[in-house]
Amino acid sequence: MVDWSWGLLDAHEQALARRLTVFAGGATLTDAEQVCGLDGPVGYDDVAGVLAGLVDKSLVEAHDGRYRMLETVREYCAERLAEIGERAECLRAHAECFTALAEAADHHLRGPDQLNWLARLGAEHGNLLAALGWAVTADPLPASRLLATLSWFWWLRGLRGEAAPLAARRCPPSLPVAPVATTKAMDQDQRPRPGDLSARCRIVRVHDRLTSASRPWARGRPAAGLPGLRCASRR
Repeated sequence: MVDWSWGLLDAHEQALARRLTVFAGGATLTDAEQVCGLDGPVGYDDVAGVLAGLVDKSLVEAHDGRYRMLETVREYCAERLAEIGERAECLRAHAECFTALAEAADHHLRGPDQLNWLARLGAEHGNLLAALGWAVTADPLPASRLLATLSWFWWLRGLRGEAAPLAARRCPPSLPVAPVATTKAMDQDQRPRPGDLSARCRIVRVHDRLTSASRPWARGRPAAGLPGLRCASRR
C-alpha cells in the first residue's frame, strides 16, 4: 500500500517525504523547512506547499502545528532516503537544527519565559535525543555541546534518573574536548572561571550532579559512569 502511494508522488513530494523521516516525534513547519529544505528538488520556499500535499495524500498527519508520519510510512520513506544517499546530510542538518534550539533555549530556562521554553523543549525531546544520538557517533564535538546544554533542561524537568545514564552512554572516554566557549555550564553556580573547564569536565559535573540528586549518598564521589574523564581546575 505504501509502495503504491509512493508511486503517486511527484519528485518534490518524494524528496520531502524522505527527508522528514529524520525527525523523531514529528516536526514543526519551521523545523521541516530548515532541515528538509536542502539543495535539491525541495527548496526553502516551497516546503510548506509540498508538505500540505503530503497531508492531503494521507502520508503525513497534521495536528496542533506539528507534522508526523505513521511509523510504517516513516520506515518505508527512510529506506528511500538511505537508497538515494541523502541520509547523512539530512541527519547532520537535523542535529544542527536542534542543537541551535537547545542553545537558544538555555538562557530562557533561567528567566521569566522558563515555562514556555520547558514546554517547547519537552515537545522536541525526541528530536533532541535523536540529534544527540547521531552526533555522538558522527561528530562528538557537537554532541558535547548538546549534552552540556540539555543538562539544565533535564534537571528542571526532573529527568535526573533518565539523564544520568544517558550521559554515561552518550559520552565514551574517547569524546574529544571542545573549547569551553562552545558549551554551556549546567547552571549559574557551575559556571567556570575563564579557562577553567573543558566540555568533557562539564559533562562529568553534569553526571555527578544528576547522579547525586537521585542518590544523595553518592555526593562527592567520582563519576564512575564516565570512565576516563577527570576534571581538574586550572588555577
